[in-house]
Amino acid sequence: MVYFSATGNTKEAAEFIASTADVDLFELVPVSPYSDSDLDWTDISSRVVREHDNEDERYTPLVSESVDN
Repeated sequence: MVYFSATGNTKEAAEFIASTADVDLFELVPVSPYSDSDLDWTDISSRVVREHDNEDERYTPLVSESVDN
């Protein structure tokens, strides 16, 4: 199961689902982690707002893009 969790909420849900389904987890980790200010959707200059409004800014390099095994 692949997941991304900027704040930890999705990680918690993914871990629960993975343990229930008995599957492995793979976390998508951005090279530049999201800060609290990056995630402030009420700030029009925040990273998430820019990514939402501009398709060219949506690509986020990841620490790893392949799953072992």
